[in-house]
Amino acid sequence: GHEQATILKEHAQIGFAYGTAGLASDVRLACHGLDAEDNDFLIGLVGKELHALSHLVQTMRHTKQTSEFIQNMGPFFVGRVVARGPVAAR
Repeated sequence: GHEQATILKEHAQIGFAYGTAGLASDVRLACHGLDAEDNDFLIGLVGKELHALSHLVQTMRHTKQTSEFIQNMGPFFVGRVVARGPVAAR
């Protein structure tokens, strides 16, 4: 209902602000039963600076959706692109 839409809109506005500023992009992949803790989804945050991505995670943790409805978050993995090859034409 209306409350659910408001909660989801809060997350969307934060993500949009970081995306518009070029600080992060959000790639969400469905991963049912990913590990022994039964984490059911994976979010990949991509950006040029780790600090901006960390700040985005901290900002999202204070939203109603995360603070009230998410029981457990993690694990977190950090990686860096070392080299890129040419992008194949589609």
